[in-house]
Amino acid sequence: MARLEKVLAGEATWGKWWLDQLGHTGLGTAYALPFEALTWIYFGAGIGMTLMWGFLIALFGGIVREVVGLIKTGKLHPLDRTFDALFHLPGALVALGILAIIRIFV
Repeated sequence: MARLEKVLAGEATWGKWWLDQLGHTGLGTAYALPFEALTWIYFGAGIGMTLMWGFLIALFGGIVREVVGLIKTGKLHPLDRTFDALFHLPGALVALGILAIIRIFV
């Protein structure tokens, strides 16, 4: 995990920072997938409503994760925690793609 401050100071690489952000996208996918499955497949809502719930759940999960991290470490890192929480959002799109592939084959 590379903090943005360390990357900007030259102590860590951008590649490590992007890998960390990719992990946050994966977590956003894990948070959004069950809710999007319920919304789209079980309740039959449209794509827009499904994505809205996916984005909300992914962002909420990201914010909760960063607040827990703040409480655990006691270190603020406001810019880095903001990016970490926001990079959970693309997980909603990944989750929708996974569900679309599942619907094709089932």
